[in-house]
Amino acid sequence: MDLISSRYRKPKGRPTKRRKMLAENSKKRWQKSSKTVDEKTVIKIIDVSVSYDGTWQKRGHTSNLGLGIIIDILSGLVLDFEVLSKYCHNCVVAGRDMGVDSAEFHIWQKGHADECDKNFDGTSGAMEMHAALIMWRRSISDCQMRFVSMLSDGDSKLFNFCRTIKYMVLI
Repeated sequence: MDLISSRYRKPKGRPTKRRKMLAENSKKRWQKSSKTVDEKTVIKIIDVSVSYDGTWQKRGHTSNLGLGIIIDILSGLVLDFEVLSKYCHNCVVAGRDMGVDSAEFHIWQKGHADECDKNFDGTSGAMEMHAALIMWRRSISDCQMRFVSMLSDGDSKLFNFCRTIKYMVLI
């Protein structure tokens, strides 16, 4: 008899790859549904109203992981997300074993750069704003969408940051 529910077993594979795959499927479903609205009208860039929020691994200003999520207001589908990390376990272990200032570590680090989990160097409070900036920059090129209005909780630096974006209307 299994004492541990299958819900709590360790997942196989990297969770980030699964999340990316789910997000890509969500984007494709949204794009497919938006194209079926009117096949005769050719729209290169679609104006979209979105909801945005960010969250952290833990409360306070010391979190090493942050997440930003953009959701389409009309369909409820996740359009994009970005995970930011200030920590890479492999870098910490290699730095401890080889010495952070050694030439061997710097050579290893250059080879490890593509696989490194650390992709953010700022403060934990700035993660939400930086994730939004990344997603807003790639929205037109990757998704052919322009986020023209945003519904947000307004409790972050993001709200003031979005005022600088020309095509953005805040709700």
